[in-house]
Amino acid sequence: MPVRLTRKSDGSAFTFIRDDGSVTTSRARDSGFFATHDLMHYAVESVLGFTRGFLGLLSAGHEIGEWEDAGSALRRDPPVEAMHAETLVGMLHLKASTDGIDALAGASEEINGHLRTYFAGGGTPTTPLLPEQTRAIADLYQDLLTRWRGVPVGGAMELPWPA
Repeated sequence: MPVRLTRKSDGSAFTFIRDDGSVTTSRARDSGFFATHDLMHYAVESVLGFTRGFLGLLSAGHEIGEWEDAGSALRRDPPVEAMHAETLVGMLHLKASTDGIDALAGASEEINGHLRTYFAGGGTPTTPLLPEQTRAIADLYQDLLTRWRGVPVGGAMELPWPA
């Protein structure tokens, strides 16, 4: 099942193509944030072997619009792994955007501290992020960003899922 990220003149399009040929697509007017956020999802969920994160749920037949619709059952009661993935992706994406990708490699303790604080009141249980996982996520994310930057307008980058 390929994940396709297409560069548009005014943004990007994210398309998930399932084995049965069905697709779910999202169009963003900003190719900076959403494209890099989606690539971080790919890196995090691939390295950590998530099967019920954002990409795994798309693979299972969920639509991207379910994440965007506050009234959807998926958005109201997402699987624990999906919440863990979304939280990690948000934290790592912010860290990479503000401090640089190299800062990700040594950020496991910092991220784990943020996770403990974030979920201190209950909610999603999290597994600590190991230093070697953070390094692998940083390396994969750097490779994905390098590839994405080389995609011309109208071109696309395809990634296998599961990775």
